[in-house]
Amino acid sequence: MDITINKLRDYSHLFNLCQTDYVDDEQLIIHLNLFVNPHDVLLIAQLAIYIKKKHPYIKRIRIQGSASSIDYLQDIGLISFLKSNYEQPRTIRFINKRTAMPIRRVGQSFIEEYVQETLRYIGNICKGKELTMLSVGIKESINNVYDHAESKIGAYVFCQYYPKLNVIRVCVSDYGEGIPAIVRRKHPDFSDRDCILWALTEHNTTKSLPSNAGMGLSIIRNFSITTRGKLTIWTGNCCYLCRDGGLERIIKNIDGFKGTLIELDIHVDNLNDEEDVFDTF
Repeated sequence: MDITINKLRDYSHLFNLCQTDYVDDEQLIIHLNLFVNPHDVLLIAQLAIYIKKKHPYIKRIRIQGSASSIDYLQDIGLISFLKSNYEQPRTIRFINKRTAMPIRRVGQSFIEEYVQETLRYIGNICKGKELTMLSVGIKESINNVYDHAESKIGAYVFCQYYPKLNVIRVCVSDYGEGIPAIVRRKHPDFSDRDCILWALTEHNTTKSLPSNAGMGLSIIRNFSITTRGKLTIWTGNCCYLCRDGGLERIIKNIDGFKGTLIELDIHVDNLNDEEDVFDTF
């Protein structure tokens, strides 16, 4: 079986395969004909897991593309990831050649460890920059998967640095119920658009007894606006975009999309210096 990905919306073919009841092919070949972003990495990883769980007859998943794309995917661990049973080692290895952290499935008990490793990685790029709000945002994004998403495959995280742009891209994804489905349990009349905007509002939570709940997505959104970064959230039938310090819009999502995928672009030059935090004291 061959599936070609020329643009983001072509991932609908893989999502549809996840919903297909029976497949008699032993091999799935994914042809990647696009620039590979962190969201591509996580989409392929989580969909591959679900496809192999749903269709045990598929014994092998291969990726074909340009030599540079395959070399990159090899470096970040996706090629070996597809050959494995998807159990990632606890130790986090840095990839100096590609200025990226390898793709990881982060278990709930290792969230704090992963966040600290990520901050060390980002801190080496953003020396002297204030990263407190970013660390809280990453932690809450992963926590949200385990608190709300009901993902059967857990949470996946991938970080990539682009030196020419001086931008760090952080991506967190799951194959859970998705924000609209979860929010509609509390607000059944909400559209997908209403659900996303509600979830992005500070202190809104589907938990019945919130403590520090309802902060994760709003923290990321506020961080993105303050630092003039970019935030994209794919979930349900909608894709939420926040650009240029607060320019927001919602567009149609990939057909058949399941779960939630959050991608945050951090412009290093726009981060506050560490000493700025103490200026008011």
